[in-house]
Amino acid sequence: GTWFTTEKTPADKIALSYGGGPFEGNQYQDTVQPGSGLRFNGWFDKWYEYPVTVRNYIVSSAKDEGDKESFDVIETTDKDGVIEQVEMTVSFRLNEELVQKFHERLGMKYKAWDDDGWKKMLGDNVRQPLNNAVVKALKEFSTDDIKKNSSVYVSLEEAIEAELPGALKSIMGDNYFCGPSGADEGACSPIKVVVKSITPKNQSVNDSYDKQKETANGIVTAQNEAQQQIERATGEKAAKDAVAEALTPEYLAYLDVQAKLECAKNP
Repeated sequence: GTWFTTEKTPADKIALSYGGGPFEGNQYQDTVQPGSGLRFNGWFDKWYEYPVTVRNYIVSSAKDEGDKESFDVIETTDKDGVIEQVEMTVSFRLNEELVQKFHERLGMKYKAWDDDGWKKMLGDNVRQPLNNAVVKALKEFSTDDIKKNSSVYVSLEEAIEAELPGALKSIMGDNYFCGPSGADEGACSPIKVVVKSITPKNQSVNDSYDKQKETANGIVTAQNEAQQQIERATGEKAAKDAVAEALTPEYLAYLDVQAKLECAKNP
């Protein structure tokens, strides 16, 4: 008789079943959707599971963040030739419509159904296209723009998002990764990029901008204090002017009479 095992896909995994018996060879049999119930799988059949939830490739100086093997940053020059260190998060999902093709082209090569193989696959196929996209995008912005204009981050994210899908496809062979919303009838949603920080590698450049910021804050503070003094002086002058306008000859004569009356009452 034929020997069977039972398999069940978790809610966050999609599975591929391949025949592994002596007469089947390594032939694709079925794709099992996430959260499927128990099913029979041949005794010699192979069962491969891949994540279908949103994954994060995090470029960071911190350890153990996201799907990567090591901790690092992307270093590249800005428009002024200053070396910048960029930290970011790239959010994506495996394209479920191409999961069999992904498995046969890349999954088998890296054993990407396990965690170490998955991270190795990303390191070889995502890192370089991402690096190239960042290098190209950052050259459009000056150091001053980066340090002083917060909208640069949004512009940089949009530039990387526009560049990355084509770059990934050229390396991997197809649109195996889509954005957080996945794919719909073959059309991938946009991969999402969030730039966490852009920092000059040279500490003296950082110190210079910190000093500028401190000076600028000091100027604003001094301006505010000066304005407050002007407003106080203006108020005091207005009060004095009001009193001066009230001291007419008639009013002064009235005050004189009042004073004399008070004197008359005093023995």
